[in-house]
Formats: sequence, structure tokens, C-alpha cells
Amino acid sequence: IILMALLGLATIVKVAFSKDWEELFQSLINRNIAQQIFRTQSQEISFPSFLLHVNFVVVMSLYVQLISEKYFHIFSFEKFSATLSLIFLFTFFYVAKFAATKFIGAVFELKEECSEYIFIFSSVCKTAGLTLLPALFVFYCAQEKFSNFIFIITVFVCAFFFLLLVWRGLSTAYKLMYRSLYHFFIYVCLVEISPIFLLFKLLTKTII
Repeated sequence: IILMALLGLATIVKVAFSKDWEELFQSLINRNIAQQIFRTQSQEISFPSFLLHVNFVVVMSLYVQLISEKYFHIFSFEKFSATLSLIFLFTFFYVAKFAATKFIGAVFELKEECSEYIFIFSSVCKTAGLTLLPALFVFYCAQEKFSNFIFIITVFVCAFFFLLLVWRGLSTAYKLMYRSLYHFFIYVCLVEISPIFLLFKLLTKTII
């Protein structure tokens, strides 16, 4: 039911907000287009963008739960309580990352740089959520050998999006280093390293 709801959500965005859909993928393909979209976008989150954020959080939660069940036999994919726990966990850290970046931008007068990073990060995450959605259907419905093949593909897909985020984020990091090396270390420790470490710790506690 959740997978079908996500598919319907993605279809609504594609049909009703085709411009936002096209801009999302164009911003990842072409860096110059991404800069143009960033400069012209509104500061407020749009409805299609909100839907794609929701899709990413739920897709990642289901992905982690299904991988844990299939390959580590930790909990059943049928347990809805586990799904809700993972969705809450990913939502908390997803929102906290945006809030921490906004806070750094406000305190250290780096609003432009931090807003650019948020735009890059959100674009990569929303695209990753759409890309991994078909893989969840295969995991849930296909035979074991096909599931293993798709799992390997998703690992490479996640690695690609991570490298893309690092590559695109280097421009923001460079601007922070240019302004102040002290600000750069705060940015790396608070925004990049700490959330990943805490999320991993809480995921292991939640799963185990």
C-alpha cells in the first residue's frame, strides 16, 4: 500500500508539476542550469518539492527496512511499527540537517552559501528517492536472484548520488574555506559528520 501510494505521489508530481520535474533532473545534469534555478527559485518550499521530500524519506526508510530484513533477518518487512519508527528517524535527521545548515548561515552570515548547499542537497536527495522507488517494487515482488541483482545496482546508485553530492558540494565548501577555515571546519563537523554518525548509531539501535 505504501509503495503504491508513493508511485501515485510521483505520478502526480510528474503530471501536474512537469516543470518542477524537469528542472529537478536538469539541475543534476547541468551545473549551470542548477545555478540559474537556484537564483530564481523562491525561498519558500513548493508543494511538489514537499511531495518529493516526503517520497525520499519514505523510500529510504523502506529501503533500509527491507535490506535489513532480506540480508540481515533483523525484523520483518510486514511490521508497520518498524516502518513508522524508521520514517520518524529519517524525517528527524532530514529536517535537522536543513535546520542546522540554516542556523550556520544565519549565525556566521553565510546565508547564500548555505542556501546553495541546501538546494544541492535537496535536489540530490529528491532524485535519489525517485530513482530508488522502482527498486523497492523489485525487492518486494521479484524472486531472490533478481532481488540480489537489483540490490547491487542500488548500491552503485547510492554511491553515485553520494559522489555527486560531494562533487557539487565542493563549490560550497570552497566558498566557506575562502571566507574562513574556522567556518569550514564547523560546517564539516556539524553538518556533514555529526548527522551521519548519529543517524548510524540510532539506526543500529532501532534495528537491533
